[in-house]
Amino acid sequence: MRYIVAGLLFLFAFPLSAAEITRQPLENDTDLISVTGVLNDGDEIVFRNLATASSKALVFLNSEGGDLEAGIEIGRAIRL
Repeated sequence: MRYIVAGLLFLFAFPLSAAEITRQPLENDTDLISVTGVLNDGDEIVFRNLATASSKALVFLNSEGGDLEAGIEIGRAIRL
């Protein structure tokens, strides 16, 4: 029992941080959307909001992985 409690305390001691998702303008009305860090649930919403605000963008993805559903949804948004 104490191992379970210790494990739960360990998990809550290090909060999950979302990936850093930013957009910056480049030349010729093109934006750079950068996704850096481990993907968490909800990152796909942040990405989609930034992507829909751009008419044309390049995407830079530097992630160690993370939430599978967030990654799949970001991939679908890029494809669209």
